[in-house]
Amino acid sequence: MIDILLNTIALDPNRWTPEKIAFFKLKSVLEPIARSGFDALEVWQYHLVRETEAAVKKIARQADELGLRMPIIGAYPKLHLAGAAGQAEMDSMAKLLDYGNMLNTRVMKIWLGAIGSKAIAEDERERSYESLARIIEMAAQHGITITGENHDNTLLDSLEACERVFELHFAANLKVCYQPYDFTSTEKAVADYRALADRVVHIHFQGRRNGQFEWLEMAEVNYVDLVAAMADCAFQGYWCIEFVKNCVVQQPQDLDLALVLDNATRDRRYLESLRAESFGN
Repeated sequence: MIDILLNTIALDPNRWTPEKIAFFKLKSVLEPIARSGFDALEVWQYHLVRETEAAVKKIARQADELGLRMPIIGAYPKLHLAGAAGQAEMDSMAKLLDYGNMLNTRVMKIWLGAIGSKAIAEDERERSYESLARIIEMAAQHGITITGENHDNTLLDSLEACERVFELHFAANLKVCYQPYDFTSTEKAVADYRALADRVVHIHFQGRRNGQFEWLEMAEVNYVDLVAAMADCAFQGYWCIEFVKNCVVQQPQDLDLALVLDNATRDRRYLESLRAESFGN
């Protein structure tokens, strides 16, 4: 059966700040998440990377007691950096992979850098490829699969850019975390999914309408059609609710955790209904 995960990035109002210092400690949100009915998570990089090894082991025990699994970690390495800065990025990824083993993580989703495929300089592109190869190799040693999120301002920011990366000799085992490039067009979302389907093992869901986060059932992209395409392509993997209604606030203290989890629960129930309709489970 397809797992339906909650992404912990949905719960943190500091997700887009420059420092990305989590407003909520991961240990403080696990119990509310479990009470809301989720049993699996994609864990935001910045809910982990500043924690000590001892703290992560405690988180793993807490999650186990609550019946929560953490099969995915979501990370955002800057692949193009050189020298000490580049090594620091690799050290951060190595740390996350170690933590992943503590949490029984199976997949680490990454952004393929922080510069678009057409904007990046050739020397930065080559360094990005070298960094990506190192991450894939490190992950394999940990028994973890790397998925690249097809996203703007990365090296997977178009179907053409994806193909360029997939042709690299070390990218044979690179999988895809799919989300629509265009949240206003069901036709494009379905076509892009079908083009990438052979590599997709992880889906990000977010409802958008008029540029705002909305319940999935109200989104401009018709998820009934997109999920039907996934079933038609025999998708097997993870579904993850990434952002939800009311998760964006003006001030961090304005985030209503209970309301956000209620909206995430509504989206999960909707996805459960689509899963039953299209996949029969």
